[in-house]
Amino acid sequence: MADILTFSNFARTTLSSALTESGTAVFADRPELFPAGTFTAVIWGGEYSSPVDDENREIVLVAKTPAGEMTALRGREGTTPGSWDRGSMIANVLTADTLNRTAGHVTAQETLITVTDAEYSIGTADRNILFICTEDTVYINASLPEAALCPGICFRFVNGSESYKGTVALTPNGADRIMDSSGSVSLYAGSSLELISTGTAWVISSVTQGRGRDLSPELPAGGGMLPAAYAYLGTGLGTANIYAELLSAYIFVNVSDGMHGLPLTIVKADENPLSLYVVTDLTYLSGVTLYSKGDCVTLTTDRTGGINIISVYRSPSDRVVSVSEDTYLYGNEEYVLADASEGGYEIMLPYFESCAGQTVTVRKTDSSAETVTVSLYNPEDYEDYFLTDSSPTASFISDGTQWHRLV
Repeated sequence: MADILTFSNFARTTLSSALTESGTAVFADRPELFPAGTFTAVIWGGEYSSPVDDENREIVLVAKTPAGEMTALRGREGTTPGSWDRGSMIANVLTADTLNRTAGHVTAQETLITVTDAEYSIGTADRNILFICTEDTVYINASLPEAALCPGICFRFVNGSESYKGTVALTPNGADRIMDSSGSVSLYAGSSLELISTGTAWVISSVTQGRGRDLSPELPAGGGMLPAAYAYLGTGLGTANIYAELLSAYIFVNVSDGMHGLPLTIVKADENPLSLYVVTDLTYLSGVTLYSKGDCVTLTTDRTGGINIISVYRSPSDRVVSVSEDTYLYGNEEYVLADASEGGYEIMLPYFESCAGQTVTVRKTDSSAETVTVSLYNPEDYEDYFLTDSSPTASFISDGTQWHRLV
């Protein structure tokens, strides 16, 4: 039963049915006098005016359902389960254990506990915990108490680790769930999280994102436009800002269950011309591509593994490019100035899925008779658009499923 107790004033009546020593179902003549939820009560003989006078009195912990059914845990606080006849007295009372637990809850709200152990079981009184990961313990697995033991109670957790690699996993107990997931929630360095128990599950009431993480030591080098290697980034709490420096690699975004919808910002921090692909599915290029130093994307993920782009920032120096030969665009270009005075050539737009929401305008800047061919790949087939002296400009936008020509 839960340890959050309820009370009613003047809740006193008689048993409407006998209660054996091993019985748990309590039947009272006036059950409506007792509070819904869990409460402490005392049972004593009907021949006594007060339980103080009955040496065989018994303290019980009662759970009352909304329908009025009452079930008791017998023989609490040093008393012995008795055999009670119909007409015995029962009353909702404040007991010594109730007062002691209440004082303990007040103390728990004020006490900050520091945890450095790799494994830690969170108690019902551990309401404020500061986790510190050390060089020897870069990962802490903390198991939550049973949600049924602390309904309505708020727990606050802070990861105060100095190293950005210090991670805390908060794991629900048994069949409990955090939000809609039975999996653990990751709490990264500098982040805090508040959880409230509903009695059957845990609800996230507050999240404070931590400082940015520099991933440059973690990302393996790949090669070519579609690198063979990638970095698996399990994003939980605290990954508000990711700084990625690499030759060429994926950042594979995998958000912890229950954390979908939280914003994540990824910044390309190196000057290498090769690209950083932010994807959720390695079977094809999807999501967004960062090309130049300073490029960044803020995104969320959904439970199907999709990426939802909130905003994309491109480095100003790479938004306008000038070309004079066959060119493959990477996706950071907004305006392409094409000079065909030395001969015609082809400009290939990047894959549409990696450029969702982006526009590209290509303009032929010379007056020669040569043609600039703009080629793009859509789901059905390749499409070509020809820029000539009489029709020198074409603009395109990707909706993530294909390219569309605007003008």
